[in-house]
Amino acid sequence: MELRKGVHLMRVVTAVLTVLALLCLPTVAWADMSVGLDWEMRNRQNILSVWVDGELGNGFAINLGVGAEGSMEGPDKFTTRVDEVGGSYSIGAFKLFGGLINHSLGTAKEHPTFLGPNSPAFLNVGYEVSGDKWTYMKLLGDLRTPRWALLPGEEQEEFKRLGLHYLRLGPWGPLTIGVGEAVVFVSPFDGDILYTTLPVLPYYFAKYMPGIKTSIDNSLFYGDGTLELPGATFYGELLVNEFPMNPGHGSPKLFAVTLGAETDSLIPGWNFMAEYTYITDRAYSNKVKDAAYSVGDRSLGHPLGDDLMGVDLQAKHYWEALSTETTLGVYHLQLGNAEVRPWDKPAEEILREKVYGIKLEAKHWLKNIELRGYLDLGYTVDYRHEAGKTGIKQKAVLSATWYL
Repeated sequence: MELRKGVHLMRVVTAVLTVLALLCLPTVAWADMSVGLDWEMRNRQNILSVWVDGELGNGFAINLGVGAEGSMEGPDKFTTRVDEVGGSYSIGAFKLFGGLINHSLGTAKEHPTFLGPNSPAFLNVGYEVSGDKWTYMKLLGDLRTPRWALLPGEEQEEFKRLGLHYLRLGPWGPLTIGVGEAVVFVSPFDGDILYTTLPVLPYYFAKYMPGIKTSIDNSLFYGDGTLELPGATFYGELLVNEFPMNPGHGSPKLFAVTLGAETDSLIPGWNFMAEYTYITDRAYSNKVKDAAYSVGDRSLGHPLGDDLMGVDLQAKHYWEALSTETTLGVYHLQLGNAEVRPWDKPAEEILREKVYGIKLEAKHWLKNIELRGYLDLGYTVDYRHEAGKTGIKQKAVLSATWYL
């Protein structure tokens, strides 16, 4: 029975991949595109994703993705969903984008503090303008929980919008910095579309502008940077929610930080990386229930949510004779109540999980195909926040990317 489920699922995924590839065939001769398949296995949960990204020429680009999720060893049925469908149009230094798409900011390798590569896609529209040493992006997004993700009895939020803008600067050769601001709107106000599309205009001052009546109440300030020195590259991210970080009156400290460094100077041919991250309890939410930085139960900040600390050490080497890159890493995580939740919900006192793990990754290139295998095994103390209980957290990923 399990084998039949797996065969059926793979047939579905293969069919979808074939359809997407066929859709792209008319443009293969003049398009820069990639088609990929990811199969993630996490503690008996299977997630399969098929995606197509690329440029169609004449300034047009597309992002398409579908997925299926379920368990092959339990009663849960596989559910399918659209992960991403959108595109962009560029003319000179100006780009207009829109659709159900993902955005990734920052410099972190393992633990992004906000909008990382694994953040959920959401409906949004925006624009980007680029110069010689700078790029400015602004968007307006809909963060309401998709109807397909609602549990029985749950209702979709009436109004939940994200405003975000981000400026990246390269003022000095080795130094690159980025600064951004975001806000969650839980009700409309007169002129909101104009206010959220004008460049540079700060969101934080919206609640102080005459004539604006709104429940804007979750301002977030974000910064990142990279400094390339002869012996090493240093990078970092800092997020501050509701500046200042400690508003007082019993409110928690609301910030997230990631600091890291990598070097290829210690041993010829090897790259070493060290990274530290700390995210405070409820760093992505405030007292307004629907103003959390999330789409449903998926955080727009760190993929695991808030209330965590992590340390990662990695060594990477490219084996030229095998056209293969391997990565070996060890890490430590401490996880509290990582659910993104509002301030006024009493914080449940729970025991923090302590995870000690290893990460193994291999990438192999075969002409225009990239094959990747990834394994994450973590020995967990106080497993599921139960004192003295131990367990294993596991995650494995197999993926293939075809570059057209």
